[in-house]
Amino acid sequence: GEGNIWTSTDSGGTWVDNTPSTGDDKNWRAITSSSDGTKLAVVVNSGASDIFTSTDSGGTWTERYSVGLDFRSITSSDNGMYLAGVVPGRYIYTSSNSGESWTQDASVGGTKVWRAITSSSDGAKLAAVGEGNIWTSTDSGGTWVDNTPSTGDDKNWRAITSSSDGTKLAVVVNSGASDIFTSTDSGGTWTERYSVGLDFRSITSSDNGMYLAGVVPGRYIYTSSNSGESWTQDASVGGTKVWRAITSSSDGAKLAAVGEGNIWT
Repeated sequence: GEGNIWTSTDSGGTWVDNTPSTGDDKNWRAITSSSDGTKLAVVVNSGASDIFTSTDSGGTWTERYSVGLDFRSITSSDNGMYLAGVVPGRYIYTSSNSGESWTQDASVGGTKVWRAITSSSDGAKLAAVGEGNIWTSTDSGGTWVDNTPSTGDDKNWRAITSSSDGTKLAVVVNSGASDIFTSTDSGGTWTERYSVGLDFRSITSSDNGMYLAGVVPGRYIYTSSNSGESWTQDASVGGTKVWRAITSSSDGAKLAAVGEGNIWT
């Protein structure tokens, strides 16, 4: 959040402020973790952005990349070796050495209004979304293919999630007439699964891609247990919330959703 990075080693039971000494004035925008939680990477959205990495679960931090850009999203492979981040109106940035060095990728043919990026567990398969396009890579960001659905050029793709092997993808739209699309072939083909006319903010997936969950600010949580073929609106939280993000355990059993003033699990 604005000024702080907090970490927990007991599933959120207790929290420690592990903000870098130079980070109190930064607007931390997004964070990602290796599967064991030891390697973290965080990006700043403040007009003078940086990427910081940690190899001890946030105990200490190293500033890796300062480009003066506003990063929106970052993703990591399970081992924390492969990282990728996106900057709206700019490019995709990738690292193959846990963030020690970074490469600007302009192979998508110009700047895009990027919104989110996701990765397979091995870091080989990436998928990035923005206004009008879905781009995928099968070589850790070396090359990219525009895999936007034929009906998707006018959509504001907002968030994307991936199964651990990168074959199953789910993406949500934020355009006032929203949809959820899913793919079972790494984005080669897409199926429109759910059209509810709402502005989804975030979506998450279990490792096998079977269990999905998404949130809509000012509305509810939506879940699927069959890779997005059908969806259920969950109102058990006791009314609408201004949802911001949702994440899942590897088996899809444990979910955590955040909004203005609340964390629900």
